[in-house]
Amino acid sequence: MFLGESMEVLIGYMIDGRNSGIDKYLLRVLRVFYDAGIHADILTGKDNVDLRACLAPFKAEIHEIPGLMHPQKQYKAMRKILSQKAYDAAYFNISEPMHCIGAKAAHDAGVSRVILHSHSTSQGESSIVKAFLKSFMNGRSRNKLPKYANDYYACSKAAAKWLFPSELVEQNKVKILYNPIEVERYAFDSAVRAKMRSVLGFSEKDIVLGHIGNYVMAKNSAYLLKILQKTREKLPNAKLLLIGDGPDRLAVEAQAKEMRLFEHMQFLGIRDDVPSLLQAMDAFLLPSLFEGLPVSAIEAQVAGLKTFLSDRITDEVKLTDDCVFLDIENNGGTWANAIVNAQPCVHKDVHSFREQIRPFDLDAQKEEILSILG
Repeated sequence: MFLGESMEVLIGYMIDGRNSGIDKYLLRVLRVFYDAGIHADILTGKDNVDLRACLAPFKAEIHEIPGLMHPQKQYKAMRKILSQKAYDAAYFNISEPMHCIGAKAAHDAGVSRVILHSHSTSQGESSIVKAFLKSFMNGRSRNKLPKYANDYYACSKAAAKWLFPSELVEQNKVKILYNPIEVERYAFDSAVRAKMRSVLGFSEKDIVLGHIGNYVMAKNSAYLLKILQKTREKLPNAKLLLIGDGPDRLAVEAQAKEMRLFEHMQFLGIRDDVPSLLQAMDAFLLPSLFEGLPVSAIEAQVAGLKTFLSDRITDEVKLTDDCVFLDIENNGGTWANAIVNAQPCVHKDVHSFREQIRPFDLDAQKEEILSILG
């Protein structure tokens, strides 16, 4: 069979198409597949209206399966799905080795090409008991991955080392495929900047610090408040613009009020106009505890922003000298000093570092994306 010729692919896993880095990556992959004549169906933990709307252009069928709390039920559901259609490939985008039930089901069902793609660098659990159990399960599952899959990908070198057995990484069997973006959509535009700052109520004198991410442990959202507090001691016109949603959002909002920072912040929730919102910012902050490869950091740099990242994030995201890595083991003072020293913020022209962007450029990556399927 030639690639794209009546090819059927089963892809996991998506949430709602809007609120996850993996979701955004897969939507871009789906567009490349669809344009090449490849049909894909999607696995999700819960079918929902937002996901259906995002997938409608690709004519993808959505399969709802039980979560990891019910592994046997998930495996059984997967085998049922795989028995109803002959898939040429199954492509699983996961964050932890224990998320391998789908790959095992595909292997057991005889799918000829089973692909695993790592998107994280840690298991991310604050509870000591749960962390111990996860570590045990991940350890057991990691060594089984070569049995279930025959192709291995990761969004960064760190993500490869986290998910896969060391021998796969050392033998260069894990391919690195960076999360791509549509570069021209994010390039700096002074007219868009003026419009968005007006809409959001920012003056020209305001220094707008921005952040994109879910309110979850990995994103270290509360640390943003420390950064803002310390920055405002030196730059009283500093504001914080937050894009995203998640389980910790209300706690962060409550803490912002306690610290008397709330009036200097905007919580925008999930937005579909991220490229335009980036134009309104002067600097981008990402103080994460861990990341696979944060595409938001790439988007921010392409938008010409000064970009301040946690030193726990892979340096593979660094495109220019305007991207710096900072310690998160302090009260935010180091970040505030870096922000102050970066003034005035001048947006970098994306065309001045076009070659560095190439590995993250969707147009340049299309052939590589298609090669996932052989």
